[in-house]
Amino acid sequence: MKKLILVLASAIITLCPSLSFADAVPGYAWLYDQCQYGPADWSHVTRIENGISLKKAVKIANADDSITYFVYVKGFQLVLQAADGTNRVFNQGDTIFFADQNNDSFWMGSAQDLADTYVKQ
Repeated sequence: MKKLILVLASAIITLCPSLSFADAVPGYAWLYDQCQYGPADWSHVTRIENGISLKKAVKIANADDSITYFVYVKGFQLVLQAADGTNRVFNQGDTIFFADQNNDSFWMGSAQDLADTYVKQ
């Protein structure tokens, strides 16, 4: 049985090399390779931190009850075009915190190997 588990784990890592199970955070739904869509409503952003660790991002979110979800940039650089045509540029470790109790602005888009979203449960 242990061999089977090791083989399956190895296959998953081989097929999904960027997948890190360490990125799963207790108390949060992990939306792997997804982030706030560029043209979406960003008016619920309450805080942006630059170059922090995921651990620090979780600590910030846990300390602020108004934060409902955050986007953590894991790739080199994430560029999102806003509805007005301007670009939002985020670098590795940048974290965008949202306080959106009604999920009015919650609009996810693909961010393969660039960002993950963590939603408080």
